[in-house]
Amino acid sequence: MFGKKIAMSVVLSLCFFASTVLGQETTRDDAGIPLPFRIGGTVEVNGVQITNETDAGYVFTVTKPDGTSFISANGDEAEDTDGLNEHNCYIIDIPIYNKDSQPEGAEPGEPVVIHAIKDGVELPVVLIGERRDNINVSAKGQQLTVGESGDVEQIDLIVVSLADVINMLKALIAKDSGLPYVDMNEDNKIDLRDIIYGLNYISEMGL
Repeated sequence: MFGKKIAMSVVLSLCFFASTVLGQETTRDDAGIPLPFRIGGTVEVNGVQITNETDAGYVFTVTKPDGTSFISANGDEAEDTDGLNEHNCYIIDIPIYNKDSQPEGAEPGEPVVIHAIKDGVELPVVLIGERRDNINVSAKGQQLTVGESGDVEQIDLIVVSLADVINMLKALIAKDSGLPYVDMNEDNKIDLRDIIYGLNYISEMGL
């Protein structure tokens, strides 16, 4: 357990070393624009942590609950579209509201939603972080609250790709898998009922 805590501390330091020295003594840059609230962390998809070598097609973005984007003074949205960094973490800078320099930014304490998208398809997300407000694996996107200008917070993501899960289960209960093959509808296809039966069997057998 102590070793795990050390490892987590190292990961946190690696992910956010550069950002934690990002002007923490002030809340604005030289142009009077508030520093962003930065979030980031690891991403686990169907139980496997993805890396910067396996992150093709993934986009992570933060919006208002109604889907409206936050726009920085430079015209950038609150998103990570260029893949995980060298420490296998996503990084999103959420612009902070200023009526003059950044009117389309988020206000501290405002509820926002983080989305995970793979090849244009949004995936259900679960948050692992202190600011998680709503945990529901069936939801697409998860709600969190915006921190203060210049703050940095680690929020790891657990993402569920239902298509991948279904394909995996189909492979598990296929005719040549060694497990009982079930075709409850007798249509020579594996459908949801067959998959549920297969899941129950696997669970009961402890496989």
